[in-house]
Amino acid sequence: MSGKVHYKMALVATLLVASCLLSASPLLAVASMNTIIDDFNDNSINTSLWQAISSGTGFTVKETNQRLQIWIAGTTSGDAGYQSRWALRGDFDMQVDFTLLNWPSGNGVEVGLGLNKPLLTDLIAGVALFGDHTATDGTHYNQIYYGETSVAFGSTVETDIAPGGGGSFRITRTGNTIDCYYMGPTDWINVAHSEDPSLALDAAFLLACGLNSGTIPGGLPVQIAFDNFQLQYDQLVFIPLPSALLLLGSGLLGLGLSGLRRKMKKG
Repeated sequence: MSGKVHYKMALVATLLVASCLLSASPLLAVASMNTIIDDFNDNSINTSLWQAISSGTGFTVKETNQRLQIWIAGTTSGDAGYQSRWALRGDFDMQVDFTLLNWPSGNGVEVGLGLNKPLLTDLIAGVALFGDHTATDGTHYNQIYYGETSVAFGSTVETDIAPGGGGSFRITRTGNTIDCYYMGPTDWINVAHSEDPSLALDAAFLLACGLNSGTIPGGLPVQIAFDNFQLQYDQLVFIPLPSALLLLGSGLLGLGLSGLRRKMKKG
């Protein structure tokens, strides 16, 4: 049975409850279902779980070829992807695979897994791959993985994933502690670890890619794909999303570019 079908069967009852009470409360707690898996195999967005979102122009978000694919024109800044219709409350363990289908040199695109405050673009945590690029000040930076939380920036790890390659992202929360990882050659590599009461807030999750306004566009089309989204959690909270929700104008994970680039190795 596909992961998406499994999820929908478990979600029907909670959606009925949510629809009845939504007018009375903007955030509605529902019983934990423990596990969600979306493998995107049916080539159709699960609107019970996701909303497609974007800012800027030249982005296309579509489930096709049994995965979530995002096309970027590579000429203007902006972001696109999937934002959850639910917020996470309590502990969770979330991960997703990604593939760089069309990944030209110097593209400067960020691909990542993130957490935002519901109905806001305020970052809680995120982990991403940042393509090699030239900044608007003319400095060149190599391709890296990086992670961050709203409490602190994590670390950067230089990498060189070629077109057609890929990897996996993971974010976990236990109590007030969040950890962000990417998959290394044999195990998960931690690139952000923070502990703070603010990290225990309800968090919407997103799969997204984007081109930051502080990066000179590479000028060539970029195409990436997400697959095998998996989530284990304590509780979900329904989010009545507006019809148009933008990602962060400052970049995929909302990081101040000056802080990130001080930690990046120059090429």
